Amino acid sequence: MSINKLERTLWRLRKTRPGEKRFTWRELKIAIMKEIGTSPETLRRTKKALIMLGWIKPHRKTKLELTEKDLE
Repeated sequence: MSINKLERTLWRLRKTRPGEKRFTWRELKIAIMKEIGTSPETLRRTKKALIMLGWIKPHRKTKLELTEKDLE
């Protein structure tokens, strides 16, 4: 998994609802499936990498928040 794939995943997520900062985990899952792959391990590793880089952070139980750090 490369940084380009992670950036494209967040791009696809932003494309679904422009101007929003909060998304559901399901929307992230769909974006990952379209850009990287459908394996459960891929989904878990990608979500973990995005959180570790600080590009997303959990917001409550079913939502996530984009931190805009990937655009810097």
